[in-house]
Amino acid sequence: REAALAVETVLGQAEPGDAVWFHRGVVAMNPEILLPKIVRLSWERRVPVFDEEADYVARGLLFALTHDYLELGRAAAAMIDGAAGSIVFATHAKRILNGRTARAIGISPRAVQEGSFNYVYE
Repeated sequence: REAALAVETVLGQAEPGDAVWFHRGVVAMNPEILLPKIVRLSWERRVPVFDEEADYVARGLLFALTHDYLELGRAAAAMIDGAAGSIVFATHAKRILNGRTARAIGISPRAVQEGSFNYVYE
């Protein structure tokens, strides 16, 4: 209940032009209750909401930036196989977008198409 009230407060104070990034654990506390509320407020206030979970984007959040575990594994294997003691920072990520939410909050479809997203939900 407190999380739902906090979400409502944060999004209720957001203005167009703002964006809200929820830390991984916030929505996970109770996605069945929090996600519908977050998506509704995001659309009403025209505020982009981000998270780290692709599943939440499929359910209405605008965008997720999440680890690409396959590419991270490949980078780690390459480090072990050929780097002979050197350290390489792996920076592989997937960019996931909800096109329907983008349009609902006023982001043009052209901007969505021009982006370099790994996956776009419609």
